[in-house]
Amino acid sequence: MLINGTDSNDYTNNVTYSDLVITGVIEDTIEYNLWNQFENGMVTIRFFLNRTNGVMAFDDVIVEKDIIPPNITIIKPVMNQTFIDTSHRNFIIVVREKNRHKMWYRLFNGTYYTENRTFISNDTINGADWDKIWNSIWYEENFTIIFYCNDTAGNIGFANVTVIKSDVYYFGWIPPLSGDDDDDGKKSKDEPDIVVPVVIGIGVSGGIAAVAIIYFKKIRKSYYKY
Repeated sequence: MLINGTDSNDYTNNVTYSDLVITGVIEDTIEYNLWNQFENGMVTIRFFLNRTNGVMAFDDVIVEKDIIPPNITIIKPVMNQTFIDTSHRNFIIVVREKNRHKMWYRLFNGTYYTENRTFISNDTINGADWDKIWNSIWYEENFTIIFYCNDTAGNIGFANVTVIKSDVYYFGWIPPLSGDDDDDGKKSKDEPDIVVPVVIGIGVSGGIAAVAIIYFKKIRKSYYKY
């Protein structure tokens, strides 16, 4: 008999495991449909035994039913992050699971997976796996990193992130410089600064790296009073 951990009056139907037991140990499996009547949480299992003279005894055991898989959040790399080489392969994930058992990851290029790589804490993607996937795709194509975690009950959670192989990496925005234009000694009142981005691009082609720098100076534009 199963008893819901939150309501001691919620009994399931009795299930007879053996018609006649004299001595020995009974080994069996709880009936599937009975077990599925209960949600995630504590469940009490009550075992009964009666004698031919009508005397009955029972004993309880409390177990925890865990049907919720681990929750995984990927902090790094971010979705659609670009990589221009095989370095900077480190990853950061957060796993929410009190009964965590094992964590692993693998890479997928759209055709095949690398082997599973187990890890204990945040680390770096295996270099051989990264190179294998990296060399299997063209520039501006992507591949997927999939992280897994299972718990002691056998539930498996996973999360994935897609990254891009690229031959150009943008560093982003660089604060522009400040400065005044020559006003020939005329007094002026400054208008709001004009902010113009600076972009630095690095390209790799045929094993030769080329650097292109596009630079715009921040202009402090003036208007004059006469």
